[in-house]
Amino acid sequence: MRLSTKLVVVTLGLVIIPLVLLTASLFLLRVYRPRSLRLGYGQEDTNIMNINVIRRFDSLMSQLDQQMLDTPAEKLLDPAVLSLMNESFRKDGAYLLGYTETCYFNGDSSDSNEDVLYYIADPDAFADRDKLYFAGLSHPYLIGCRRFAAASGPASLYLVCDVSGSLPSVTRLIFLIGISVLALVGGSIVMLGWLRLKFARPMKELQEAARSIAEGNLDYELVPESDDEFGELMGTFEEMRRRLKSSAEEQLRYEQDSKLLLGNISHDLKTPITAIKGYVEGIRDGVASSPEKQAKYLATIYNKADDMDKLVDQLAFYSLVDTNRMPYHFVKIPVRAYFDDCRDELTTELEAQEFDLIYDNSVPEETKMIGDPEQLHRVISNIVSNSVKYRSRNRRGQIGLRIRQEEERLLIELSDNGIGIEKKDLEHIFDRFYRSDTSRSAATGGNGIGLSIVKKIVEDHGGRIWAESRPGEGTKLTMELRTYEEKNHEQNTDR
Repeated sequence: MRLSTKLVVVTLGLVIIPLVLLTASLFLLRVYRPRSLRLGYGQEDTNIMNINVIRRFDSLMSQLDQQMLDTPAEKLLDPAVLSLMNESFRKDGAYLLGYTETCYFNGDSSDSNEDVLYYIADPDAFADRDKLYFAGLSHPYLIGCRRFAAASGPASLYLVCDVSGSLPSVTRLIFLIGISVLALVGGSIVMLGWLRLKFARPMKELQEAARSIAEGNLDYELVPESDDEFGELMGTFEEMRRRLKSSAEEQLRYEQDSKLLLGNISHDLKTPITAIKGYVEGIRDGVASSPEKQAKYLATIYNKADDMDKLVDQLAFYSLVDTNRMPYHFVKIPVRAYFDDCRDELTTELEAQEFDLIYDNSVPEETKMIGDPEQLHRVISNIVSNSVKYRSRNRRGQIGLRIRQEEERLLIELSDNGIGIEKKDLEHIFDRFYRSDTSRSAATGGNGIGLSIVKKIVEDHGGRIWAESRPGEGTKLTMELRTYEEKNHEQNTDR
């Protein structure tokens, strides 16, 4: 059963159950009320009787009993005394009748009670009870009888209550019941509308959102409209949608990157393979006839094979980066000594490439940092390799390595005097597979993952890296790492 159907059923139950109970109550009243009247008043005609009127009449009779106890019997025959007593009953729609052999006191000033006077004149009217219901000719009455003994003989006082004006008419009763039913139905309709607003509508929105996601539409935004349980559920659902969308977008980017990487690898491998095949065919065809040419061809083949080997290593390392499985071995590194060793190694390599190295290390001897020496060396090598690739052909290459300390920050600057980077490309150089100039990359080699690896390693060391460049003048990359201080570290450990 659908939720909306359940809500309708519940609402109908709210209407039907009270109506059934009301009907049952009226039926029980109709069954037990005649029994009460029959036992107490000896009357079967109960079309206009009302339990509340009976209770009021019994209260008046108790009041009459008290007044008769407080008044001597002889004075109950005095019309003046009865007139005073009668005044207390007139305000409740009742009056007194004094009767001996005839009526000696009539408390009804209208004298319209001839049928009552005729009825109580019958000596058998109150033979077996002291209260009864009398339908009368024009009005219904409740009559109570109290007998007392006077010096002149037996006498009676009758309390007569005209109940015609005290009982609601059938029309009024139907009107009140109708109003109650309308109020009950109207309230139930309002309740149904509120329930649909609070339950059915959010459920429908959740269902629509789930259907959209199942169809692949992850842009269907679900906005919670309340802070109740449904609002929390919608908020959780919206968070799930955003994560699914982010995951789908990440998967799409990964697939695009994989395709781009495959294309770059194919291109980067094709160039050295083509060169190797050409030089091998030259040797086989006898083009390299002299030992000197053969040696030159073989050296070129070796260099191309070495380039391929480096490319494969770089791709294997990138797979570790992409899956967050990069191996790190962090140790305390003396900064000055570490970069002095880097200078010695870079000087030898750069001289072979006709590059000059400008080295400046102003860091104190005792300065240390926490890092992986091998991975930091990979960072330096990748940056220097890029500078060599994108050198300016109009002047001798120059690479600067500067290390300085600012309080607890270690700044490592690598600069060159190469061709530089355009401003529009500068903010993307650390993106995976980004190459600012495809034609230039085709000529120089490179698959666009070197600097993305550099950024990953620096960030895993708790640092950051940024680039500055001027086209035609050169590029500078700056890394910021934290230094290591023995005292501060020991204090933090003790804590």
